[in-house]
Amino acid sequence: MQLQRLIRLLLSLLLLILLLLNASELVRYPFLQQLENWTYDARLKFTLPNTVDPDIVIVDIDEASLNRVGQFPWNRNILATLTDNLFNHYQVKSLAFDMVFAEEDKRSGLEILENLAATELKSDQAYQKTLDKLRPSLQFDRLFAKTLENRNISLGYILRPNVKPGEQQETGMLPEPITELTDDWAKRLPIARARGYTANLPVLQQAARTGGFFSNPFVD
Repeated sequence: MQLQRLIRLLLSLLLLILLLLNASELVRYPFLQQLENWTYDARLKFTLPNTVDPDIVIVDIDEASLNRVGQFPWNRNILATLTDNLFNHYQVKSLAFDMVFAEEDKRSGLEILENLAATELKSDQAYQKTLDKLRPSLQFDRLFAKTLENRNISLGYILRPNVKPGEQQETGMLPEPITELTDDWAKRLPIARARGYTANLPVLQQAARTGGFFSNPFVD
């Protein structure tokens, strides 16, 4: 009997030591992490209410939208109108875009008109005055940026875990960070290690309240 008690005590002590090592992160056991993930998923499934949250709405760019408005990506002036409608008509409190506006929208034709104003029609005063009047309505990025100002709007950006040789690592402007992580916390948390990113045009990101990372290089 004494031998059995001793064996049970040693096994219990060994198990306790193993768990303490895992809790202190000196040793990590992948199967325990997987077990924790399974129990977390199960707990969520059993406790989530079987209802739809009326406070959260997904504005989906679906086939009906494409048939009515046109092929995607849409001009930024269309997105500006959409944003105004969401805040002014539907009275949304906040808006988040799960898309990236990394390149200028030049589909208004302003660039061609500017080239004509600087070359063939440089001396045409009527043309120059007309272009001055049209220019604000043809600067689609600035129009979109105007609708982002003073509103609770988050723009999306993508972190890139891998960057090919010769490929541009950083595109666009990231939002201001909400906090800074110490090296210790960076090691403890499952944070994406990015080699590069694709973010939004500075004129847009500066006008928005903040930004959010919506690409995920990890598989649960």
